[in-house]
Amino acid sequence: MGMSMKKASRNIMRRIREILLFSFFVLTLIISGCGGNETKIKVHHSRDNNVEVEKSEISFWLPNGEILSSRRSLVMADSLLLILDHKSFENVVSVYSASNYNYCGSFGIFGEGPGEIGILGSSAYSHNGNKLLVKDLAKLVVYSFDIDSALTSGDYRPSLFSKDNSAEIMNRMFVVSDTSIIVQRIEVTSSSSGAFVLGRYNPNTQSFVQYTDPNRSAQYPFAVSPDDNLIVEAGSWWDELFLYDLDGNLKCEIRGPMYSSDHNRSQLHTFGSPMIAHGLIYVTWRGVRSGRGDLSYIDTIHVYSIEGDYIKTIKVPYRVRSMIYNPIRDTFIFSFNDFDEFGEIERSYIESL
Repeated sequence: MGMSMKKASRNIMRRIREILLFSFFVLTLIISGCGGNETKIKVHHSRDNNVEVEKSEISFWLPNGEILSSRRSLVMADSLLLILDHKSFENVVSVYSASNYNYCGSFGIFGEGPGEIGILGSSAYSHNGNKLLVKDLAKLVVYSFDIDSALTSGDYRPSLFSKDNSAEIMNRMFVVSDTSIIVQRIEVTSSSSGAFVLGRYNPNTQSFVQYTDPNRSAQYPFAVSPDDNLIVEAGSWWDELFLYDLDGNLKCEIRGPMYSSDHNRSQLHTFGSPMIAHGLIYVTWRGVRSGRGDLSYIDTIHVYSIEGDYIKTIKVPYRVRSMIYNPIRDTFIFSFNDFDEFGEIERSYIESL
């Protein structure tokens, strides 16, 4: 009887040790950051590796010698650089060689007629067929421009790609393939409010797979890198980034030193737009905003690895409206607030800082 009790006691103690070891293993997984299966949060308590761009490292160029409006956006289209002027009275899109910035032509007409752009919204390039998708915020439609035809035919008009309904409005987009477009859409909840939802849209079936919380009222600019299987969302109101794979699985949430769970506070610490290039994430930093309507310009860029680790903070000598990577010249192109010209900086210099 005594031996049986001792054996039973040993079995109980062995089982307790097994449970404790298993619990420790699970706890390790939970707190392991971006590699964990439960909590995927990285907290950066400081971003103090500051470097500065020398003015002498920036070269300036003026597209086609023309003055563009202050609201302009850049799109890489393989060997071409597209500049979209949001306030132009003439052509919507100006086209340049990405290798030497020689002018190739323009297309797109502002107006209220069929195939004309009423209010220029977001745009995205599709490698298949060399097409540019352009959102018309006035008609709530997306047009598809065949770039080759648009440049050679004087009476060219785009085809209708998609049309929004009154409850779901496509806001931003990135074309991965013919059947996969990463989009941010606005789901209208009332006459004065809506939620910004990230997901994957299939234009063939017109189906939408939701990736993010449908209750978010803040707009999160995003960037996509199919080569890195990565989507980066940047908090436009709060100091936070989200990293997903292309299927919408959350890889990591990054919280900066100014992050707060109080999303109703009046003082906001916000990112601008993210960009992914050569295995690094670049995010413009707007800093402190006094309120949701304060859209002050940016002269700071935070750099992260694609795993979400902070690397450095770049200070640019001029205020940045937008930036894009040009793989043909291996440079970054900047649209500055203070100049009509665009600025260009070599990627190798940026990475060496």
